[in-house]
Amino acid sequence: MPIITIIHIIAIAINIILAIVVIRNRHNPANIIFAFLNFSIAFWTMANIETSLVESASMQLFWVRMVMFSAVVLSSLFYLFIKTFPERKFKLNNSEKIFFYLVVPLVALFTQTSYVFSGVTKAPGQLIPTPIVEPGISIFGITVLICIGLGIILLARRYRFSTGELKAQMKLLLIGVGLMFALILSFDFFAVVVFHVTFFISLSPIYTMVFLLLATYAIVKYHLFNLKVIGTEALIVGISIALFSQLFTEDNPSQRWVEGFILVSTILLGYLLIRSVKKEVEQREQLEILDKELEAANEKLKVLDKARAEFISIASHQLRTPPATIKWYLAAVTAGDFGPVPEKVQKAVSTAEMTNNSQISLIDDLLNASRIERGKMEFVFEPTDILKITQITVDQLTPQALQRKQKLLYTPPKGEFPQVNADREKLRQVINNLVDNSIKYTPTGGWIKVELAKTAKDVQIRVSDNGRGIKPGEEKNIFTKYDRGGKKMDSQGLGLGLYVAKVIIEQHKGKIWATSDGENKGATFTISLPLKTDLKNSTFDLAKPAK
Repeated sequence: MPIITIIHIIAIAINIILAIVVIRNRHNPANIIFAFLNFSIAFWTMANIETSLVESASMQLFWVRMVMFSAVVLSSLFYLFIKTFPERKFKLNNSEKIFFYLVVPLVALFTQTSYVFSGVTKAPGQLIPTPIVEPGISIFGITVLICIGLGIILLARRYRFSTGELKAQMKLLLIGVGLMFALILSFDFFAVVVFHVTFFISLSPIYTMVFLLLATYAIVKYHLFNLKVIGTEALIVGISIALFSQLFTEDNPSQRWVEGFILVSTILLGYLLIRSVKKEVEQREQLEILDKELEAANEKLKVLDKARAEFISIASHQLRTPPATIKWYLAAVTAGDFGPVPEKVQKAVSTAEMTNNSQISLIDDLLNASRIERGKMEFVFEPTDILKITQITVDQLTPQALQRKQKLLYTPPKGEFPQVNADREKLRQVINNLVDNSIKYTPTGGWIKVELAKTAKDVQIRVSDNGRGIKPGEEKNIFTKYDRGGKKMDSQGLGLGLYVAKVIIEQHKGKIWATSDGENKGATFTISLPLKTDLKNSTFDLAKPAK
C-alpha cells in the first residue's frame, strides 16, 4: 500500500475520532459544528483518495466534483465554527442566514455541473487526474474565499480581544487554520486551476493535519471543549491503523505474525493508557472545580468577615456610650458628689460599678478585635511608667477581688524601675485583662499575685493565681480568638481578651505566654517588654505582624 494512501487513511481516522469524541457534548453548538467540520475534512480527504484510485474518466470526474462539493461545505462549516466558538451560541444575522442557507447550498450543487469542471484528463503515470476547468470555477472560488476570509478575520478579532487561556486557544486555532487554508488554496486550487499541476493534491492530508495537530494540542493543553483525551485517542488509533496497514505490505509470514502481535499489544496498551488519561483528567478537572469553588467561597467569606467586623465596630461604639456614662455617674455617687451615701447603698453602687466595668471591658475587647481585623488599631508609643499603670489597675480591681473574698497581692519593686517605650492605654488594658481574668477564674478565697521584675534587656510583668489553671497543651491555644481554654465558665467573656493582649504585646516587640501545672493548679501569665526599641507610632497591619 503506497505511503500516501496510508497517510490519507490515518488522517481520515483522526478526523472521524475527533468528530465522534467532540460531538458527545450535544448541548454545545460549537462542539457539533466542529464535529461536522471534521467529518467534512474526512470526506474531502477520502474524495481525494478516490480520484487517484478509480480508473474510469466518469468516476474520476465524479470524485473530483465531490472534492469541490466537500470544499464548499468544509469552508462554510469553518466560518460557522469560528462564529459559534467560544460563545457557544448559534446565532446568525439575516445576511448570514441568506448566505449559508441559500447561497452555500446552491454553490455546492453548482460544483456538480459542467460549468465548473467539464471533464478530466490523465496522462500516463499521472497519479491525480487534471480537471478541465470552466468559467464557473470563479463562483466556487469566491464562495470559499468569503467563508475562509471572514472566518479568519473573525478569529483574529477574537484573538485580539481575548485574554488568558482563551487567547492561547485562539492563537493555536488561528495558526492552524491559517496554515491549512494557505496550503490548500495554494496547492489544491491555484496550482490546479492556474498551472494545471495536480501532484500536490495527494499531499492534502498533510495540510489538514497541520490544523488537526494544533487543534488537538489546544484540546489537550488548554482544555478546548474540555476533552483532553482526544489527543491520546487519536494517537493510539493512528498508530494502530498504521500497524494494521503494514500487515498487508509484509510478505514474510513470520514477520507478519510479529507485526500482528505488536498491533494487538499496541491496542491493549493504548486502551489502558486512554483509561489512565481519562481518570487523571477527571481528577484534575474535579480539583479545578473544587479550587474555583473554594476561591469563590474565600472571597465571599472575606466580604462577610469585613462586613461583620464593621458591624461589630459600629455596634460596639454605640454600646459603649451608655456604660461609659453610667461609670462616671456611679463614680460620682461613690465619691459623694451627690451627698452622703448610706452604707447599704454604697455596697449596691460598688457592685453595680464592678458589673458596669466588666461590661466596658467586654465592649473594649470587641472594639479592639474589630480594629485588629480591619487594620485600624493605632499605636502611640511614649515613655511609660509601668509601676504607675500597674498600681492603677490593681486599685481599680481590688474591690472586685474583695467581693469574691480573694487576696489581690501587689508589692511594687523597691528602687528605680526603668520606663519602657509603650502605648500607655493599651498596655494598661493588657495588664487589666490579665488581672481581671485571674479574679474571674480563681475560686472564692483564692489569691492573685501581681509582680514586676527587670533584667538588663527587658522588664517583666507576672500575674499568678491559684485558680482553675490550664489543661496541658492548651497554653498556646488560649491566645487565639474565641478560645477559652476549653472551660465552661460562669463568667462573662468572649475569649477575645488574651487574643487582643497577644497582638498588642507583639506590636510592642514583646512576648506574652502562660504556664500552668494543670487544671485546678493555678496559672501564671508573663509579659516581657524590651527596654531598647525603635518603636514608632503606627497602625496595626494584620498582614505584617510584629516579629
